[in-house]
Amino acid sequence: EELSVKGNVMVGNLPDMSDLTELRILDLSENQFRGTIPDSYGDLSNLSQLRFHQNKLEGTVPASLCRLATESSLDVLTADCNKGVECSCCHECF
Repeated sequence: EELSVKGNVMVGNLPDMSDLTELRILDLSENQFRGTIPDSYGDLSNLSQLRFHQNKLEGTVPASLCRLATESSLDVLTADCNKGVECSCCHECF
């Protein structure tokens, strides 16, 4: 139910997590992930915390994640909104 790779200097694109449907906490912060946030992360409907901050991501947080943040149990959503990620629904920007 919880997966944290915080601060492990992981590089590359964000991994596919679509099979981890019972995941409640996902912390991908403080790594070197690049690229965009996959739309499939919005399918993780049991998430209560999702942290993307302090990576090298770009683009816009998918609408499917914003729906989780506003209509579901996603209480914590963080990203680098001040450094290349557009996020209208993030709870905290870095």
